[in-house]
Amino acid sequence: MFRVRSDSDIGFYSTRRRTTAKLRGEREKEEDVRRIDFLRGLAAVTGSALTGGSLAATLDDAARTTATAPQVIGKEHVAQVRDATALLRSSDHAGTPLSLQAMAGQLRWAVELLDASASHQDRVDLHAEVGNLAEVVGWAYFDQGHHHSADRYFRIGLHCADVAGSWWLRSEILSDMARQAIYIGQPDEALTLLGAARVREDRISPLRRANLSAVQARAHGALGNAEECLRSVKQAEDHFNQHDRESDDKDDPNFGEYATYYSAAQLHGDTAGGLSRIAARGVHFTETCRRLRFAVDHYPAEYFRSALSSQSRLVALLLRHGDQDEAAAVGMQVLGQVRGIPSRRLRDKIAEIRAAARGNYRPVAELRQKATNVLHRA
Repeated sequence: MFRVRSDSDIGFYSTRRRTTAKLRGEREKEEDVRRIDFLRGLAAVTGSALTGGSLAATLDDAARTTATAPQVIGKEHVAQVRDATALLRSSDHAGTPLSLQAMAGQLRWAVELLDASASHQDRVDLHAEVGNLAEVVGWAYFDQGHHHSADRYFRIGLHCADVAGSWWLRSEILSDMARQAIYIGQPDEALTLLGAARVREDRISPLRRANLSAVQARAHGALGNAEECLRSVKQAEDHFNQHDRESDDKDDPNFGEYATYYSAAQLHGDTAGGLSRIAARGVHFTETCRRLRFAVDHYPAEYFRSALSSQSRLVALLLRHGDQDEAAAVGMQVLGQVRGIPSRRLRDKIAEIRAAARGNYRPVAELRQKATNVLHRA
């Protein structure tokens, strides 16, 4: 119609095949300019200056020339994202996560893969894995107190979960967002998020429903509603006991990993987290302490941070209503293990221990001073 030889003569070309000689030449010229600028910079500054802002600026410039994402992805790329997620999740559970920048970099790389060509199934699987990775990164940011960034990462995960049709992942991310809402003082918002997580509840396993009910117990506990908190605890236990832990959930490819994580220890720690808000006022104190002790005693070593969190909560309750000697002894154990764990939530629990360690009784006073020292070093 336009009497031209090719589509490119009227401005149409493939955005996925921009490797013509002309573009290669332009990139090479750009790289040469950067090389020259960098060498000039090296000649203009001393070694001590280079290790300061100049080196950081050079690294920022290098980041702009990283390798481009592949044009076509397959199952091997899906597996790479899955492996990255497993590594980040395991290190986070142990309380020794990678730096937030490194985790964000992993997610950025994974998101870039979504623009590549892929079969329908590989695209669905990749979105599920990228969403799973976004959930892990969002949780790490939340745990370290960066709530705005955590919310952004959670929303990336939700988008990927919706594209993939992963109801299990959607419920997992919404439950994380609900936990965050409770933490920042918005328990009503948490209940709204949990309501959204229960859409098509039939598509998620009873084990994940147990998690939702346990988080709901936390929300009601934060609101001071003891009756609804206890009702949610009972629901969590019922869902937990309904699940056949030896079977796979056909809609949840990560079910095996999740079943390992959401053990009886996690259930007890989670439900105690809800009850602890009312137990702090002396209501259901004994039952809450029993659940916390069970959690601490039964968490596997790889969930060190979770065990430490439950132990910290137990110490704060004992200081308020229980045996002061036990509280001081267990508290000293906790404070001896928290060093080097970059968790804002855990630091807040240490601050709670310090606030609860009142009076002049020597073991309690020593605990208070130790908590103060730990917080100053954090």
